[in-house]
Amino acid sequence: MTSAASTDASASKSDFSARLNLMETLRASGLPREQQITAYAIDSLFRGLSSVMGNLLVFLVAMVALMWGHVNQEQLLGWLGANLLLGAGRHWLLRAYARQMPTSPLDLRRWAYYFTLTSLVSGTLWGIGGIIFFVPDSVVHQVILYVTIMGVVAGTLILVAYWVPIFYAYSLPSVGLSAWQLFNQPDMGQVGLGILMLLGLAIMANTARQQNRDVLEGIALRFENHDLIARLRDQTVVAEEANAAKSRFLAAASHDLRQPLHALQLFVGSLSPGMPAGDQQAVIAGIERTVGSLDGLFNALLDISRLDAGLLRPDVRDFRLADLVESFDAEFRIQAAAQGLVWHVDVGDIAVRSDPVLLETILRNLISNALRYTHSGRVELMAQLIEGAPANERIRISVCDTGIGIPPALHQAIFTEYYQVGNPERDRTKGLGLGLAIVDRLVRLLGHELTVDSEVGKGSRFMLDVPVGRMVAGLPAAGQMLPEVGELRDMHVIVIDDEQLVREGMDKLLQTWGCTTVLAGDAEEALALIADTGRVPDVIVADYRLREHRTGAEVIALVRARCGQAIPALLITGDTAPERLREAQATDLPLMHKPVSPVRLRGYLRQVRAQSSAD
Repeated sequence: MTSAASTDASASKSDFSARLNLMETLRASGLPREQQITAYAIDSLFRGLSSVMGNLLVFLVAMVALMWGHVNQEQLLGWLGANLLLGAGRHWLLRAYARQMPTSPLDLRRWAYYFTLTSLVSGTLWGIGGIIFFVPDSVVHQVILYVTIMGVVAGTLILVAYWVPIFYAYSLPSVGLSAWQLFNQPDMGQVGLGILMLLGLAIMANTARQQNRDVLEGIALRFENHDLIARLRDQTVVAEEANAAKSRFLAAASHDLRQPLHALQLFVGSLSPGMPAGDQQAVIAGIERTVGSLDGLFNALLDISRLDAGLLRPDVRDFRLADLVESFDAEFRIQAAAQGLVWHVDVGDIAVRSDPVLLETILRNLISNALRYTHSGRVELMAQLIEGAPANERIRISVCDTGIGIPPALHQAIFTEYYQVGNPERDRTKGLGLGLAIVDRLVRLLGHELTVDSEVGKGSRFMLDVPVGRMVAGLPAAGQMLPEVGELRDMHVIVIDDEQLVREGMDKLLQTWGCTTVLAGDAEEALALIADTGRVPDVIVADYRLREHRTGAEVIALVRARCGQAIPALLITGDTAPERLREAQATDLPLMHKPVSPVRLRGYLRQVRAQSSAD
């Protein structure tokens, strides 16, 4: 008993596994779901046929036993032999199906039609039986004969739940021939029996269609469940990968933040009142380099946060690519020469359609990477027109190097945050590992296409495809973009920040530029100080997140309302969370991100002074 139970359990498990594999195969086929459901139903049909075939054999034996001695025995045995031969053919068909285990919908349909053909033969044999086994003088045998035929028809309802053509292939000849035999009898009771058989056939046909709909809907639900499970599995994998990426990101960011902070502490600790002036200058220079390093890291992190938050809005226009390259050509030429590398540029005289600022960021990151990982040879920046349909013409901008190369397996990984080839020790001189992550986001934002071709030990080629633009006038030079607009002496600035150290630092900086300042920690203090001084500020500089869940934008609105003027205002934020960045961006106020570069802050104040002078 135990062995038999174990065998049954093993067979059941194997059958379940086979059906599960079939469902996965059908789901992956890409065919319409209706075809997938039909194919799965056909497989279910073949898996349940063996038990139905056994029941049909019982009906055959019962029919022969009941009719023996009442009808022609040769006809009875011939009819039985034909059915047994058909049963053997069906058995062979089932074994052949089990050997082949077809999985494509087309193959499964072909097998279903094979079995439908055998059902047509079976129905014809039972219909012939309804004629040759008719006993005119025995109502009992007539009832037994036709009830048996209708019973076999009812038995096929088990199969038609999966494949309706079987029902019609069997029932129409078996019931039709039997009813024809009864309609040819003189007795109206026999004619009535024929009518009842046809009515029963109509009822069973309706039942067959309903069963088929129910079964197919059940199979459809199975597919939907598998779709949900697959999506859940995929989302789980994505979530796990995201969690692992976040852990790697935080670990690397923590390391990269600690390194310059550690250096900063050492530099500050080395300062002493009696230190020679030359040594003090060296320490200060080290502090400046460290602060610059921190600023670079924070800016890269901020760029990623802004891209993820969807805050960047591309300013797409047509411009000459050569004008853009000219803005950084000399910079990279000097860097390449310092490394003993050849720097070659060949972009021709072509125009592209893109955002020049974002495209420059992409190219700078790609070129910086090429220079960083190339120890000998050359780095090239080239562009050429890719001919195609007029509406699909593209410019391919290529950054090529003869550096260390990238293994094919890592061509996707290099675009994730903090992933670097050949830098497990997190050496900051080899970069932060954020450049290509920013490139990937910018490329997708602009709708461009970036591909990588690289071979370890021979170099890499990054190919950026951008739309062709119309030839236009060149971009303004860097010096023309931000003109010098005067000094800041006597500019009255109110600084609103709930961090005292930040207020003090801002105060020192603004005073060195000749500004006068008022420092406040919240809205109430700011309004009180304005009332005390009796002077309307020329500009408001406010932190975005203040005490009591207030925002800098709200405080700026209060100050403007009290003063009755649209005072120029600047928001400063240290938030990098996407939702916070979106909130700050929605205020329509100028926004800078901590740590704020003194150069940028001074540039903003100069613009305010220039605007007020023009007014």
